[in-house]
Amino acid sequence: MRKTPLRPSRSPLSRRSPLPRVNRARKQTEFQRTYGSRARVKFVKSLPCSACGVRGLSENAHVCGPAGLGRKGAATTIAPLCGMYFGLAGASIGCHRLFDEYPAAFATRFPRFERVKAAADTAARWLAERGGGDE
Repeated sequence: MRKTPLRPSRSPLSRRSPLPRVNRARKQTEFQRTYGSRARVKFVKSLPCSACGVRGLSENAHVCGPAGLGRKGAATTIAPLCGMYFGLAGASIGCHRLFDEYPAAFATRFPRFERVKAAADTAARWLAERGGGDE
């Protein structure tokens, strides 16, 4: 009588499909199209939130451009919006998440926020910072 092995003959990882290949050139050009450069991302994070004015918590938010289908707009459609933060009253979801997930609540809370103007102002500030040229 033959004993069955306690372990399977193949490892569980060998049965899975291999990880998809990453097209680094495409990933780089997509990052450049949607964010501009790493320096620009850092610059936008240094700005105050364009909706509520909170400093030090800004994220790069695509406020204009194609809606849906997981496609982000160009780098010129970015405005700084604050991210999630914790204060004395508890956690605040931040303007970026409010803008993306609850647009009606965002519009009610910030009725004077003009997204096209905020994106144009951010792009103009970036150009002034860089002396007119983008990386």
